[in-house]
Amino acid sequence: GAAAVLSSLNTAAVSTTYLRDKTFAGWIAENRIAELRLQTTPPQNGRAEGDLDYAGQRWRWRQEITNAQVPGLRRIDVSVRPLAP
Repeated sequence: GAAAVLSSLNTAAVSTTYLRDKTFAGWIAENRIAELRLQTTPPQNGRAEGDLDYAGQRWRWRQEITNAQVPGLRRIDVSVRPLAP
């Protein structure tokens, strides 16, 4: 019985960490897109990446800007992951 309880607690801890990191990554990606949208000149197509500190952790973001299928619109894809300590 004790092994089952410990296994459950471990699974809950891993799930909590995963959900926290996923939430922070989403916020970082949204912030990156907001920064691009607030620029006075439209962003150029291409790729960029960078690192930042957020919520006491180091993160890496990557973005790719391409033309969308609708003329005059651009697509911004941002991926974020935590960096290993």
